[in-house]
Amino acid sequence: LTVDRGISWGSAEARLAAAGEGQGGFYRSQREMYGRRMFILALRKLGTQDRYLIYRPNTGVSYFEEDEGFLRGKYEAVPPPEAREGWQDQYARALDTCLHGPDCRSGPTRAVG
Repeated sequence: LTVDRGISWGSAEARLAAAGEGQGGFYRSQREMYGRRMFILALRKLGTQDRYLIYRPNTGVSYFEEDEGFLRGKYEAVPPPEAREGWQDQYARALDTCLHGPDCRSGPTRAVG
C-alpha cells in the first residue's frame, strides 16, 4: 500500500504557472531542520493581498493559510531552478522516511510528515 500525501515537482510547477505572474513562488527555509533546508510553494489566496496557501513536497497543501510576515520570517524566496533539487529530495524521502529522520520515535507508523 502506498499513500500519496505530497506534491511532486511537476505538480508544484504546474500550480505556480496556473496561478499567474506575481501570485506566488518557491521558498527555502532560512534554517535547517534535521540537517536539511525545507522547501515550500506559497500561492496567494484568491481575493487577498497577503494570505498564502502553503504546499509542501512531503505533505501537500497545508490546512492553514499564512501571511507575508510568516514567509519573510522563516523562508527566503528562491527561483524554481534553485528549489527543484531540494523539493524533489524532500518529496522522494517522504515515501519511506519521516521528516524527523530515521531516529524518529514514531518510526514507520507515523501518519504525517
